[in-house]
Amino acid sequence: SEAMLREFHRPVARAKAIEAANIIIECGVECYFDMITKVHFETEEHCRETFEFLLEFPQKIRSIGFGAMVNFPG
Repeated sequence: SEAMLREFHRPVARAKAIEAANIIIECGVECYFDMITKVHFETEEHCRETFEFLLEFPQKIRSIGFGAMVNFPG
């Protein structure tokens, strides 16, 4: 979700991410993404927003994995 992206200092608008993905596809570049999940302060609303984003994201860009957030002391 955009809120999670801001929290991790990656303020990218949903529309810009989709636009960039479409440009990558148009240029013929093979591209993959991964996603960090299960952030301890992520809400159900954040998860739903992320799900909606993934439905809009171009399917030609494939996921290489969904990794759970791991917190370390300090």
